[in-house]
Amino acid sequence: MAARTVSVLALGALLLAARGAPAAADLTDTERRWLAGATPPVAWALKQGMPIDIVVLPQADAGAAPLAMGYQDGRCKLVFAMRGNPAAQSTLDAIPAPLMQAT
Repeated sequence: MAARTVSVLALGALLLAARGAPAAADLTDTERRWLAGATPPVAWALKQGMPIDIVVLPQADAGAAPLAMGYQDGRCKLVFAMRGNPAAQSTLDAIPAPLMQAT
């Protein structure tokens, strides 16, 4: 139960950051936008008790996908690789406007 509480608190902190709280200084506007879009499925997964870590890379590797998921050491990893990654904004730009209104 303690791990779930920590995960929920971590999600809460990220949500505050996504909404412009002082902790948001460490996230770019693009990262906040992607995080806002990922919030509903991440919140659902945490509610189910899934162990999830959200990782924001300080610099993306060349050719990296802006958003990736993986599984390591029994935990799900949601990885944001957006800094210095032109694919992050171009992917957002390619999403139809009606779908973007959900974020």
